[in-house]
Amino acid sequence: MVGSEQLQVELRKSLESVKWNIVGSLTNDSRIIPMPPESRIVTVLLQALAVPEIFSWAKSHDVITKDLVENTRGYTDIELSGGALGRKLVALDIKSARYLGKDHVSRMTLGTYNGYFLHPNEKRLSRGMRCYNDYDEHWIALFVYKWEPKKSTSEMVEVVERIVAHKWQVASRISGSGDTANIGGINSLSALRTLRSKFKDKNEFEHYWRDYAVKHPRKRTRAPKSY
Repeated sequence: MVGSEQLQVELRKSLESVKWNIVGSLTNDSRIIPMPPESRIVTVLLQALAVPEIFSWAKSHDVITKDLVENTRGYTDIELSGGALGRKLVALDIKSARYLGKDHVSRMTLGTYNGYFLHPNEKRLSRGMRCYNDYDEHWIALFVYKWEPKKSTSEMVEVVERIVAHKWQVASRISGSGDTANIGGINSLSALRTLRSKFKDKNEFEHYWRDYAVKHPRKRTRAPKSY
């Protein structure tokens, strides 16, 4: 069985082929409509461009893929198992962040710190078939991109970095947004590139964010018995 870090390196290399080649939306009367200058659309399209490359990488390692991307509010995007992963079950989420200049990127969100994360043994995922702890590892495939919304669709986006890592390695100690219970990502490009994590390991990351959820409860927060 190949180690996780080596597999992540190889997956990152495969994602080098993901480039922005979008020219607009094609209508059924053969017109091309420019893409609206909306960053959420960029996120969705980068994800769509990445999925075939991830599947190709998986096939080359006899890894079984389960595509869950169509459930956009669910977790995870893609489930990986078998082949080079051995008996591991891996959750892979595809994320993107805008390059803001110098060493700064927009703070991505890495999923909720409530719900399935706070109650990791409750089967809340994949239509109630899995729980957070069913996954041995949680990976992030991240695209950092430059965005120039005033340019044409084909020139609007440039992917400047591709990063594949464990979720805990790219997580910060700050929530991702003010109105949702999301874990925030690191917003330093150099820290992301070198995986200069805010946590020493997965256990510290999970304990910190479960403790954060209890100390900063939302309307739907139900504290666990222990964490």
